[in-house]
Amino acid sequence: MAPMTPRTPPHGQTSPTATAERARALLSSALEDERRGNLQSAETNLRLATAFGASGEVTKALERVVEARERARRKAAGVR
Repeated sequence: MAPMTPRTPPHGQTSPTATAERARALLSSALEDERRGNLQSAETNLRLATAFGASGEVTKALERVVEARERARRKAAGVR
């Protein structure tokens, strides 16, 4: 009988591949949210993606979304 090995890493240890995949999935979700106009969700997903390793693409997208949310907030408040 072959020895059994766990499929998931021990608590607190994640493989670099899994981390990068999670960051890409969050970025993809964020870009879809941004496209639909759901900027709050996009920002949340991008901030989560930074926890898994911020690439330049994630950082730029986060800056863009935060600026868009700020513009929307100012417009709603009647502030220029």
